[in-house]
Amino acid sequence: SLDYHYYFDDIWEFNLEAFWQNQKINYLKDVSTMSYRDMNLPVYQNGSGFEDTLTGVSLKNKLNYANNSYFIFGYEFANHDAKRTSIIHYDVNSPRFQMSHTMTTLMDMTKQSHSIFALDSHEFNDIFSISGGARYEYSLYDTNRNYTSNMIISSVPRPSTPELFSTDDTSHNFAFEITPNFKYSDTGKLYIKYERGFVSPSPAQFVNKDKDSQKYYSANLNPEIFDTFELGIDDFWWDFYGFNLTLFYTQSKDEISYLGNPHATGGGFWQYYNIDQTRRLGVELSLSQNFLDDDLIFRESLTYLDAKISKGVNDGMRIPYVSKIKATAGLEYAWNKNFSNFIDLTYFSRAKDGGIIDENTGKMSKNSWIRDYFLTDIGMK
Repeated sequence: SLDYHYYFDDIWEFNLEAFWQNQKINYLKDVSTMSYRDMNLPVYQNGSGFEDTLTGVSLKNKLNYANNSYFIFGYEFANHDAKRTSIIHYDVNSPRFQMSHTMTTLMDMTKQSHSIFALDSHEFNDIFSISGGARYEYSLYDTNRNYTSNMIISSVPRPSTPELFSTDDTSHNFAFEITPNFKYSDTGKLYIKYERGFVSPSPAQFVNKDKDSQKYYSANLNPEIFDTFELGIDDFWWDFYGFNLTLFYTQSKDEISYLGNPHATGGGFWQYYNIDQTRRLGVELSLSQNFLDDDLIFRESLTYLDAKISKGVNDGMRIPYVSKIKATAGLEYAWNKNFSNFIDLTYFSRAKDGGIIDENTGKMSKNSWIRDYFLTDIGMK
């Protein structure tokens, strides 16, 4: 990433940020088993993998028009390119029948987004301030998939015709927020926040694959729209101890969810779909301790979240893949003002999976528990 600041004067500050992010996952060895004609056959997915590339630029202007008051506006561009390679191979060797079968799927999915935004924060006096902002995003999606089935039966190649699938779409999304702040001391404040936001689909989420026919089809997803109400207290005690407590309620329309198994031996399948309406009610406690002139920082947090579907045929059921308890502990050390290392350990309690969905009614059933797990992040900045 590249971050550039330029100060025209005491009022106008310009910031340019450009970034490039690339992630690759390759299956060096992946073997499972499937049943075929009373035989258990090894199925290989070696050579399969994922590659995600995210490129973007942000142009931001900040105008400090009064004491502790400022106005920010700017533009952001992001391009997300997601590539997928799926290779499934198995051999059948019996006295009466021999077959070699390789199924290859190549996927190239892109999402290009353009956003404009503005934010104003104004301090009226030593006690009261208010901030608010808005954001508009225009996104373009393009998806191309190529499926080839190469089969050799008794040393004779079978004819193979690639199956092609492509789709494109656009979306327009708008978000805004407003946050009044009330200071009760030099270090502490109470705040109330309302936010109307959105989660636009990723490029990979616009295509589903049917379990029975193994055909691709458009997901016809809507962006998720949510309204969040938040009440919080934030303070910093004894020059080293940070404290934040937040109560929040979120109601979402068209939340994006997922079910399926892209690595099923009988042929991968998956479905992205919108949930009618969901609601989340929770509380989060965050703590931090600063030592050695803020070079050493400890962080802890605990979140309780009650997340349920609140409308439609699945009213009252838990939202799939959402844990009720999340706990984190982290450590960060700054070697100098430009470089630091950190490690974070996060615990997620068990959650329900997507179960089975009736294609006609959308009713979920047979949701199984996913065991709790830990996630470790190690990095530098």
